[in-house]
Amino acid sequence: MILKNKRAISPLVATILLIAFAVSIGALIMNWSSSATTPSEILKSASCPSINLIVDNACTSGEKTSLSLINKDSIDISSIILRTTQNGITLDYLIDSKIANSETKSINISKTTFNQTTFKIIPVIKSNNDNLVCSSKASSTITLTNC
Repeated sequence: MILKNKRAISPLVATILLIAFAVSIGALIMNWSSSATTPSEILKSASCPSINLIVDNACTSGEKTSLSLINKDSIDISSIILRTTQNGITLDYLIDSKIANSETKSINISKTTFNQTTFKIIPVIKSNNDNLVCSSKASSTITLTNC
C-alpha cells in the first residue's frame, strides 16, 4: 500500500498546535465579549441638549469631598458620574443622588468611596425607564480646593 510510507505529525507537535488554536480562539472570544458587555453600554449614551448642570463649588476637607451642584434646567437629573483618569485608565464613579429641576444640591462623598482630586461630572437622566448618560454635557475638569 501507498499509505505505509506516509508519516503523521508527532504527538508533541499536535499538542502544541491544539494549545495554540485553543488560546487564539479564547483570546478572540474574550475580546469580543468584553467589548460587547461593558458597563458603559448598560447605561446608554445620549446627547442631552437641554441639560444645564453647573458646579457651584467643589472642595475637600478631612475625609469628605463636598460638591454643590445647580440644575438650571427643567429636566431632573437622576444621578451623576464622576469620571477621572488614573494611569491612563478612565474610571467612573456613579453617585446616585437626584437633582430636581432648578434645584441646588449639596453632595458629600466619603474619601473612602472617591479620593480623586481632579475629575469631570457627567449628568445621568431617566428616559423611558432607561438611564441616559449625557457625556456631551460633562463639566470641564474640576480640581478640588480645600474647604
